[in-house]
Amino acid sequence: MSIIITKYILFFLTFLRPFLMSPAFELNEADLIFSIAFIAFSFLYILFLKKFDSKNFAPTVLIFFLTVFTFSLLRHPVSLKHLYVYIFYLSVFYFAFYEEKKRPLLVLIVVTSMAVALYSLRSYFIISRYLLEYLELKEINYGFGREFVQRGRAFAPFFLPSLLGGYLAMAIPICLGFITEEVKLKKRRLFLFFWIICFVCFSLVLYLTQSIGALVALFCAIAFYLILRRKLNLKILILIFILLTVIASVLYIRQSGEDFTKPFFSLEKRLSYWRNTWQIIKDNPFTGKGLGNLSLAQSRFVHNSYLQLWGESGLFSLLAFLAVIFLFIKKGTEKIKAEGRFCEKGVVVAGIVFLIHNLIDFTFFVSQVSFLWWIILAIVLSRDSFGRP
Repeated sequence: MSIIITKYILFFLTFLRPFLMSPAFELNEADLIFSIAFIAFSFLYILFLKKFDSKNFAPTVLIFFLTVFTFSLLRHPVSLKHLYVYIFYLSVFYFAFYEEKKRPLLVLIVVTSMAVALYSLRSYFIISRYLLEYLELKEINYGFGREFVQRGRAFAPFFLPSLLGGYLAMAIPICLGFITEEVKLKKRRLFLFFWIICFVCFSLVLYLTQSIGALVALFCAIAFYLILRRKLNLKILILIFILLTVIASVLYIRQSGEDFTKPFFSLEKRLSYWRNTWQIIKDNPFTGKGLGNLSLAQSRFVHNSYLQLWGESGLFSLLAFLAVIFLFIKKGTEKIKAEGRFCEKGVVVAGIVFLIHNLIDFTFFVSQVSFLWWIILAIVLSRDSFGRP
């Protein structure tokens, strides 16, 4: 009984996670309390399961976390304040890794994403106009926030449109996996209808974020899947054309407004951030600056999570994470090439979306989004436990 209660508490906390705003590198009391609760219950859950053994504990992932912990201890004490985020990631990974039935966990992810999409649509169509009135009444000149609302960019419950875009871009392939399975079964029409509604909502909100990075990451991940499956044909080419049209329309919409909302301005800034980060890395290539200590003159974020990880935690932490990625791609490729199990294939594509998006963004460092990556990684690396749909 205790294990069931603990499991459902963890499921409930997983549902809550996207709704708790957590700006990267800023200590947040609510975020800290939530993380401690999740860490405690996941530890109890694994303890109840008695699953941890020397043959099944994902050593590559554990080595990555141990490397980050080790080099954080060598740096400024400020780094220790940020360690709880990585301990939270570790607990999320092992909770999902040892959870025997993965399908309910994926259903929970889609349902949670649907709640996020509906919340965002409500904010977009109803709350945004009152927010603009409030900003004008109080004479608050927060350029980014005002521009997001004025230009019609969805971002709630996250603090940036790109974060919401990155989250939903991962949810879409998982949802497509469920849709494909239901189509193949040709029985459960009610379930198929629900998944299609979810897919439409996710796609609409993703478009409303106007997040070019998330759209490109989703496009590249789907292309990777199609190439591996050798599924390129006329229908797929038409779909690719539609996706490119969507991206082009977002580019056009983003060209109006303030300079900082324009795509090419964003690209120039990112290139500038990367050059500045490289200069910082050259000063501390092996140990890094410490967690939360890497800060640029114009931004707290590098907009490339791999450079950010290197700059904060050092070269060995980056290499350890690249080893995790290699293992994920290796296992994921095997699952994509295998017949059937479309739900698993969707999970792999979702993980690839995350990895590509973090080449130009920083969702890895925002637990509100990245907790989903650690669940995806755990599902791909764990033993077969999906069962029949």
